[in-house]
Amino acid sequence: MDRLAIDLGTSNTVAVLRGGDGRVRPVLFDGREQLPSAVYAAPGGALVAGLDAERLARADPAAYEPNPKRRVDDGTVLLGAHGVAVADALAAVLSAVAERAGLRPAAVDPATAGPAAGSAAGSAGDTAGGATRGPAGGGRAGGTAGGTAGGTAGGTAGGTAGGTAVVLTVPAGWGAPRRQVLLDAATRAGLGPVDLVSEPVAAAAYAAAGPAGALPPGAALLVVDAGAGTTDLAVVRDGTVVAQGGLDVGGLDVDAALVGVLGGVVSAAAPEAWHRLDAPVTAADRRDRLLLWQEVRAAKESLSRIAVAPVHVPGCPAGTHLTRDELVSVAAPLLAPVADLAEDLARSSGGIGGVLLVGGGSRLPVLAGLLHTRLGVAPVAVERPETVVAEGALLAAPPPASAPAAAAPPAAGPIDAAPRTAPRRRWRRWRSPAVVLLVLLCFALPFATVSCEPLDGYGRAQRGGTTGYTAFDLAFGGTPDVRPAAQLRPPDPRHPDRLDPQPPHLATLLLLAAILAVTGGLADERRRRAANAALAGLAVAALAAGQLIVTDRLAGAVAAQSRLPEGKTAGDMVGTGVGFWLSVVLLGALAVANAVGAGRAVSGRRTGGSAGSSAGARARAPGSPPTTPTTPGRTPR
Repeated sequence: MDRLAIDLGTSNTVAVLRGGDGRVRPVLFDGREQLPSAVYAAPGGALVAGLDAERLARADPAAYEPNPKRRVDDGTVLLGAHGVAVADALAAVLSAVAERAGLRPAAVDPATAGPAAGSAAGSAGDTAGGATRGPAGGGRAGGTAGGTAGGTAGGTAGGTAGGTAVVLTVPAGWGAPRRQVLLDAATRAGLGPVDLVSEPVAAAAYAAAGPAGALPPGAALLVVDAGAGTTDLAVVRDGTVVAQGGLDVGGLDVDAALVGVLGGVVSAAAPEAWHRLDAPVTAADRRDRLLLWQEVRAAKESLSRIAVAPVHVPGCPAGTHLTRDELVSVAAPLLAPVADLAEDLARSSGGIGGVLLVGGGSRLPVLAGLLHTRLGVAPVAVERPETVVAEGALLAAPPPASAPAAAAPPAAGPIDAAPRTAPRRRWRRWRSPAVVLLVLLCFALPFATVSCEPLDGYGRAQRGGTTGYTAFDLAFGGTPDVRPAAQLRPPDPRHPDRLDPQPPHLATLLLLAAILAVTGGLADERRRRAANAALAGLAVAALAAGQLIVTDRLAGAVAAQSRLPEGKTAGDMVGTGVGFWLSVVLLGALAVANAVGAGRAVSGRRTGGSAGSSAGARARAPGSPPTTPTTPGRTPR
């Protein structure tokens, strides 16, 4: 069976097709491997995608959306006079890909294919797709949405589009709501049930089949997929993804920052000209704004090869330009969170042996420089970075349901959709073994002591002696030590000083230690640190509770055996040893250190996401009117 892999990007979409003979070829769009991920709403409401959308945008920029993928959380976008569902906009792009790939989805009469037909088709798609195809109920939800959109979901009943299985890639940070929008778009495009593969997992599959083979056995490779809207990272070792993550930051954020640089220059020389570009009102203003963004994007790409790139600013008579230093100054802060995440993933994976750059954003030298400086490893770029994710998706996706297992293409190794950590690396994520040894030493030091000031002593200690219990004595019922030895008297059944074992307390501490050993191997640094902090805190609480119980029992034993001095109570004779306090201090320090580390991990991720989001707001749809409000009750993820 043929298989089509589609990497629907923020700015451009790439697709590759593998035939039944196993040969892989890129899908070409007017002779190019990349299709602009842009849509245009014609006066009648019909959606046009790709290069045709870019051409038509010159006539009516308000009806044009260059990056519908970035509007995935908006629910609906306003294109000219038409409110268009984001799923429909994405479906228009996918339909253009399917047409150029030679797929002919079965047409459905909108008059006869209503919601019921679409829902039935979606149920059939669920049955054909199986449990591995997208989130649970994806086919039914897609079928219902397709029926609402005019019954186009009827094409899903066949299980594939024209006998070709389809796989779509998604950013690593996309949750279920965003993935469902993409599944709905595939259904409305007539692609049928599709497989979803995480973009870094697809890139890692490509790396495992090619550049990863050059690494020493057991070495890890960090794959950085830098796109226009998102940057995804994955660490692959021996064909297995051991860690992955993603940020909403990409080339569009750099474009927005460069437009801001130009704005500072042009607004000083020609404020009226810049105002109409910054806040367009007429169609001519929006057209010029669109041309400006295209100029800036072209200049950015040129600055990867030359030091100065001219930029034509519509309406500005003076010549303007951008320099490589300006590119570095705005791109470095935006891409710094990518380097931070790369360092965290490399550390949590026990180190890396190489870095592979893929995606259109990988052509920015500043990104390679940041990664090299932070990781100490020179990144390697491929010749055609834009097609890597799509080609890797063919390797990472499960075999089509209707195809025999033997027909599946050979892969370099198993690629897991969910990151997992190799067990042999878990010990490296623990805090220093010295901490463990110190805690064990604390259990051998005195935890509770009895000062034998009573007139007739206590247990085997005469008056003036001290009876000391270690944590092991308290847990297993051992015999205490008496200091000084001169105050030791022969055992006397009338003066017992051996306490009964405390199995519940011992079991609690052992259970906490076992859980701590397991959580010490978590790949996600934030979760690992948070779990360690919580368990260390619980261990402190368990020690304190056990110590209160033991000292109370010792006080009762002293009172039962001895005549107390005037003005003294049994509690005055019992104290807490240094071993208890040392253990509490060490466990408390472990809890605080891990809590601080977890807070820093969360702060670092939020900083990366905020940088991408703030710059993304500036990069919103050049030439388009303000967006419609987000659908009530919908929470972006």
